[in-house]
Amino acid sequence: MLRVDVLVVGGGLQGLLMLDQFASAGRSCALVSTSNLGGGQTLHSHGLLNTGFGFAGPELREIRDRLVLPSLQRLSVETYGDWFLLSPEEVEVGTPASADSLPPGFDPGRAHLRRLAELNFPKQRLITALHGRYRDRIVRGRAADWRGSGSIESVEVEIDAGRAHVNFAPVTVVAATGTGTKRLVTALAGRSGQFDKIRHRRVHIVCVRGPAELLPAASLLSTQHGLNLVAHRQDRMVTWYSTPFQADDPHFEDVPDDAEAVPDPEVVVGGFKRLEMVYPSLGRIPELRFTAYAGFRQDLGETIGTRTFERVEGVDNLYAALPSLAVNAWANAEDAGRLIGSLGAPTPQPAIPGAAVRVAQNREDRPGVRWSTWNELIAAGRMAPG
Repeated sequence: MLRVDVLVVGGGLQGLLMLDQFASAGRSCALVSTSNLGGGQTLHSHGLLNTGFGFAGPELREIRDRLVLPSLQRLSVETYGDWFLLSPEEVEVGTPASADSLPPGFDPGRAHLRRLAELNFPKQRLITALHGRYRDRIVRGRAADWRGSGSIESVEVEIDAGRAHVNFAPVTVVAATGTGTKRLVTALAGRSGQFDKIRHRRVHIVCVRGPAELLPAASLLSTQHGLNLVAHRQDRMVTWYSTPFQADDPHFEDVPDDAEAVPDPEVVVGGFKRLEMVYPSLGRIPELRFTAYAGFRQDLGETIGTRTFERVEGVDNLYAALPSLAVNAWANAEDAGRLIGSLGAPTPQPAIPGAAVRVAQNREDRPGVRWSTWNELIAAGRMAPG
């Protein structure tokens, strides 16, 4: 039985930041992940340090500047971004910009143009940096057997396809399992109204990839075109991650732990059409490639950006961490740090055996994802000919 001050369940950004928080404070800790690190919500996402695009007040930007940027600097992960807002009406966010500020190829139409103070981050590089620091504290396996009444006394983790087990005796457990959190805490504590506020929504990502000299590395929120476009540059290539706005945004109760969703073909087609409106030359650049996928996003209630780190009712030593924006993962880790004084004297860090854990690929780079040309999209009925 391995005694640890904190057992973190979940190998995404939130779980890894929790591990970083407790390990940096000198606490014994371990992390259990059922899949490669970041394989769920984290690497389905845009890689945007969203501070509300200027509409959400100062709190999210304060979190980014006070917590996130120093953390990324410590991990040698650089941020970048050239952000714009296209709005049909004049708004008081960001700073005014002229159409000449946009890289060539974008068509803002009659939209009002503002420059925003958002930032992008290389999501896979961040997960890799955290993995490099704590690989000896991470177990790839499934937390299969939980023991205790009113308090978790032991957790048995199956590794190596169930042929081996690691048993933990944690002082505290943190559930940071993304879209699997609601299912996990319900299984351990029973159904209560505490987490009924969790809403799962399906998000579509329409991707474009091409050489940096042909595809601008500029990001924009366009209420004019109904999309959010996040541009990432890696080496000599640029990838656009574009989310089309959806008027019908249903909630889903039963969603998979890996955050995978089946795309709606109509939403995908609409997403490509909106991209062509804002960047009309897409279909005339033969070097560009296109793909699309969908995943589930987890929100707390109806207000985007809400977060929580709180004890699960009915289990004395179980906490749930739920961000709905990347910056919230750092704020939750800070809140978790306030637990340290209540954990008693630190226990020695045990050697953590387990199966090798790797960093997952970005969702659009995983096996089975097909990248198409523009003409192939037309042939498949995913775009109308121009």
